Amino acid sequence: MSSLPSLERLLAPLDLWPRDILYYLFLVAPTPITIRHPAAFFHGNAIPPQLASEFVQECSSPTPDLMTSFRSHYTAWDAGSDTPFIYRYYDMWFGPVVHIRCAGCFIDQRRPDDGNMPLRLGFSEDIFPLLSCAK
Repeated sequence: MSSLPSLERLLAPLDLWPRDILYYLFLVAPTPITIRHPAAFFHGNAIPPQLASEFVQECSSPTPDLMTSFRSHYTAWDAGSDTPFIYRYYDMWFGPVVHIRCAGCFIDQRRPDDGNMPLRLGFSEDIFPLLSCAK
């Protein structure tokens, strides 16, 4: 059974999620760098780690090492441990891109981004061209 219905109940319908998250989940092979984006999105939106892990595995079939990395981000952020980066994510209730801050530099977890890059939501024909054929 897919974990998507549970996620949509907690967040919003899939077509309202940030386009870059959809891109990382469905179109690119996960890497140690790209796995951080869905981890930040799900963690920042308070999705339980087990549910988030299941969905990531359903979507992109990451290696066991990448899933360990995905879960380790949750663990580090939950523990408030220092991490080498500040992660941006889209908060489905707050709206703008906000930051997850590590413990050593924690100021405010919901800090609006500078807005230099407009956020695009949902699927689009530019990166999901097969969807336009199905219409």
